[in-house]
Amino acid sequence: MIWAPGRELEIQRPGSLFGEPEETKPAELVVRYSLEGGVLLCGETKAHKEAIKALRSPYRFRFSRNLPAGCAWYAPRTRGKAQAREKIEAVASQLRAKGVPVVVEYSSTAPAKVDAGLDVAALAKSHGIKPGDRHPDWPKLRAALEDAERKGQGAKLRAWLNKHRLLRPGEGTEELARVRGKLAFEAGNWPPAPERGETYGRAEFGGVLRSIDQDPRVLTITEFAQTWKNQLEAVTKGRGSFWFRDATLDARVRDSPWQTRRSYEMRAFEGLLGKNEPATPGLAKKAHAEVLARLEDWNERMRLALQPELYDGSKPADQVYTQLCRIETNIAQRVLGDVYDVRFPERDDASRLCTGVLSLDKLNAKADADERERAEREAARKVARQADARALLEVVREAKRKGELTERRFNLAYWRLHPKLSNYERESRRLKVYWVQGFSSSRRGVAPAGRKTKVKLRGPKDHGFFAEGVYADEGEAIAAVLVDVNKAAGELEPQTPNKPKTPKRPRTPKRAKTMAKTTESKLPKQIQDIKTAWTAFEAERKKGRVTGWKNIPGTSCFTHVHDDSLTLCTAYQSKSIGSCPPSQEGLKSPSRQFMLCHPEHSPMFYPGKAAGIEAVKAEADNAVARRRSRKKTSKLDKPPKIIDFEDQQRALEALVPTRVVFRDNDPLSPIELSVGVPWVELEDGRRQSATTWRESKLPKGAKLVPQIFPIQVSFDELVAELGKKYLRYGGPISPETLRKLTKLVNEARLRPALKKAKVTLNDYRTSIVGNKSVYWVPGPDGGIAVGPLTASGNPVKSKKVLEALAKRTQSGLPLPELPKDWSLDDTIVIALLRNGVPMWGAWRPSTLEYRVKNGAGEWSETKSMPATSERDPKKGYTDFPNVATFTIRKFLDTAPAGVRYRVAGPWLGYLYPTDFGTKVQFDPSTGGELDVAKLEAEFAEVTAKVSSYGQPTGSEKAAVSQAKRRLTWAAKQLKQEEKATKRAARDAERAAKKATKKDKSVKKKPHKDKERANEAAGADSKQSELKGPGRSGKGTTESHKRASKKKTAAKKKTAAKKKTAAKKKTAAKKKTAAKKKTAAKKKTAAKKKTAAKKKTAAKASSQPSPTASSKTNSRRLKFNRHDVVRFRKRSQIAEGLGLRPDARYTVEMTTTHNERPVVVIRYGSGKHSVLLKVPPGHLAVVQRHEEIPSDVRACAAKLANYKGPINAKTRRIMIELSKRS
Repeated sequence: MIWAPGRELEIQRPGSLFGEPEETKPAELVVRYSLEGGVLLCGETKAHKEAIKALRSPYRFRFSRNLPAGCAWYAPRTRGKAQAREKIEAVASQLRAKGVPVVVEYSSTAPAKVDAGLDVAALAKSHGIKPGDRHPDWPKLRAALEDAERKGQGAKLRAWLNKHRLLRPGEGTEELARVRGKLAFEAGNWPPAPERGETYGRAEFGGVLRSIDQDPRVLTITEFAQTWKNQLEAVTKGRGSFWFRDATLDARVRDSPWQTRRSYEMRAFEGLLGKNEPATPGLAKKAHAEVLARLEDWNERMRLALQPELYDGSKPADQVYTQLCRIETNIAQRVLGDVYDVRFPERDDASRLCTGVLSLDKLNAKADADERERAEREAARKVARQADARALLEVVREAKRKGELTERRFNLAYWRLHPKLSNYERESRRLKVYWVQGFSSSRRGVAPAGRKTKVKLRGPKDHGFFAEGVYADEGEAIAAVLVDVNKAAGELEPQTPNKPKTPKRPRTPKRAKTMAKTTESKLPKQIQDIKTAWTAFEAERKKGRVTGWKNIPGTSCFTHVHDDSLTLCTAYQSKSIGSCPPSQEGLKSPSRQFMLCHPEHSPMFYPGKAAGIEAVKAEADNAVARRRSRKKTSKLDKPPKIIDFEDQQRALEALVPTRVVFRDNDPLSPIELSVGVPWVELEDGRRQSATTWRESKLPKGAKLVPQIFPIQVSFDELVAELGKKYLRYGGPISPETLRKLTKLVNEARLRPALKKAKVTLNDYRTSIVGNKSVYWVPGPDGGIAVGPLTASGNPVKSKKVLEALAKRTQSGLPLPELPKDWSLDDTIVIALLRNGVPMWGAWRPSTLEYRVKNGAGEWSETKSMPATSERDPKKGYTDFPNVATFTIRKFLDTAPAGVRYRVAGPWLGYLYPTDFGTKVQFDPSTGGELDVAKLEAEFAEVTAKVSSYGQPTGSEKAAVSQAKRRLTWAAKQLKQEEKATKRAARDAERAAKKATKKDKSVKKKPHKDKERANEAAGADSKQSELKGPGRSGKGTTESHKRASKKKTAAKKKTAAKKKTAAKKKTAAKKKTAAKKKTAAKKKTAAKKKTAAKKKTAAKASSQPSPTASSKTNSRRLKFNRHDVVRFRKRSQIAEGLGLRPDARYTVEMTTTHNERPVVVIRYGSGKHSVLLKVPPGHLAVVQRHEEIPSDVRACAAKLANYKGPINAKTRRIMIELSKRS
């Protein structure tokens, strides 16, 4: 019997591998009856399935998944019908007789009055509904359903309507629920009970919510809203359509129930991630209460808007503005402005008035100040415009000194008097006379007769003057614009005595300056002190943020402002400074110009210029973050001082040492905390920044509260929300590096997967590898999901660093030291984490003993656990494979991200890696065996059992899937082992052949080679004598020596095949040769002829010879057209041309050059491609070209001669064949 994961979660309660306490409950079965639900069997029904199936009287039960929670079987046709208690007790008695513990729950609700003799067809016909109507009238349908429901036959009429297809699926249920809700309002017991079970279906829930419209209170408000608009027009005398143009209160009354209903339907049936609220009567009551609250609010506002005294001006503004604000802010602003002449200088002043920030007196004072400021700005503008006009008149006078006033002469005089104007400013300020031809084309000069001419001019301070009309010439056009200039030069109003008479440069009036100083001096002293302290603190913080370093006097080194042990030096130091040792690394490489030193690790070197500086800053920030992460959090003994921002910064670091938090619902977004501008908190809880406070006094009950930016909470609020809404980041990574890692997570779209795997910022990893710090985000499988990156955010490219990091991240939990006489050869060891503490379990298949070790404790006493077991209905499986699988799965849910559990020892056949995915590391098995036949039988058994149930449950599907995965994995493992066995046999055979050849070559005598060398030397001398003295003897001897070596190598196998007698004879000959007699030498030379004949015998031999490798080489060096090739790694041609060895090229042809074979390949593409001739030995075949079969060629030839039309697909085939041929 195979273990099923879903079932094991239910029945494996007795405990896990580590001896957790067992909790067992008696399996009770409940026989439940109610008029609404009928007869149901609830409770522990799974264990008594066979007994339930055997029941025949008084009921037969059926299984269903659509019953109320905890129930699985029901008696058909008992819902809505009264059942005697004796029948229910009879069912319980029969089950008890079969040993099933039973509890009876009987609800004796009196049945409703039902007209059993009602003819629903006649009822429908009486309302004008008959079968075959394609578009039945909805009011008639609702009336029929209401009539039938009042007689207790609403469900029967709905079934009749569905049978004759007069309604779409779900419409009948929704309308019936709406009718039942209406009747429930009449009876005073709304909402109606669900038709089945404890929750509504989707259509039924929608109908119940729609019945809220039938509530008498809702009907009253809705009827009033239909006549409200006409009443409002009468009260406001026709001005209500303007004042209330965007406040359609009657439309909101109409739409509010629908919006609320839609909202609750989404909550019940369209929630994200399956987090739907049950559609219970309680949820319907919440929707009803929300609709009533909204409608009563709109009703109150509509009735308030019908009071005539709000619009006739009979009362002062301070007595009516609160009522107008109660209606709506925009309405209050329009009515107060039109009827009561209240001024609102800013767009948000009406909102401030309605929320109590401003009073009417303050609003009027603010409006007066705004008007004064506007008047002063207008006066200053007139002064500046007059100055520009007078400057332009001075230009006119200067131009007239040179002659008649023209456009060109005016502009030249303009540039002489104002030489500091740039080219851009001159172009915008110059005098320009032009006219427009057509739609938008402008022409220089005066327009033709009858058309308008435009004249444009701007002063030195950019005030413009313009004229347009029909002018005869250029002088008349210029005179027209000078009229506007003369008017502006003399239209200044009489000046007040406190203003200068002829200011050289228009400035802000003194009155405005005096008012500003007065306003500043009237601020409360606390606000002034906060502003001064904040300005100083912000300047100091900005200075530290920009530099971050302070110089060590008399040196070229620096220490960090937040960590004195962190030292930055140039790599040219003759003595130790700070944490940096003496170094001259800067002389060796330009990439080692800076060194960053810390007592915890050796110096880190960086290049110079901007890239090195950026990397150093990022690495220093992370070093500071590592230091902060070691600090422990502490509580605040007293609140920080409101003016001392350094004290607030220390308090913040005490609460959050790293200054980084993240929200519980967004664990991958870092939030860097800092001190913000304090608030002025009013008595009603509203807050305003202290730097924007403009009042002369603080209101009664107001207090100053420090702020934490950017989450905008106070210190008390932060303390209350830490660990709940905001979680501390306790890792050693700087905020900037965290943001870069999170950015890569978002770009890779891994956020949902990491969030599902419960990965947070605290799981981000860092390590120092190769004297460089690297950072990465772990994946759900413990590997690297994003990264690794350097501190500056650049990807790590060093192969050594990547290999070391991969090895470090892929290793599972460490294994412990096993007890005495226990070893991995005969013990299965499992390494887990429980509540963050490592735990190990060990089981010996040979003795069925197991022991457990918890953390640093000792191994537990030896206990026994079988290898196989039968499933117990109460305890489940008790054998090691099933218990271990369940335990690993249980603790995987709480495993931290990046941690991999581990299994070692002879686990093969007991545990299966496919049960856990990649979260568990399986070491190579030291024993065990796979039984595929057993796995096939288990798979067949589970499949047959699931098919017998009908519709399988989730746990049954999981069991089938697990059995299938195990079987597939086992077959794959056996196939891999078979391949490995064959490969080992081939390697052993090759090794044996090589050893045989080596032994035979060692057995040869050295003087045999000397004889062959002498013979070859004699043959060479004869050839040289025949060829004459013209050839060099030295070169001939060397070339023949090489040839003799090759011939000797070729004859090794033939010599090895000599008989024993021949070997002895040869040995005797060698002995004679050793005596150095002339006759013996000649005799030996004469006998060499026999050795020469052996070459022919070797060729005739059917056994493979060493020359067989040359055939392989010839095949390997043979290239065909369109073959894909690459250069070999040691090719000097590729190295000389700078070509990559992994680049691919196509063979164009093979030819010869100087009687040597060459391969022509194409380098590059397009018009820049060239053909290269390369010797075959420099190339390796990547892919052979597929030759076209003869029958395909014949078909292509016939298609080529075909005169008829050819479709596009066949044409593409022809093109491809032509390319390959």
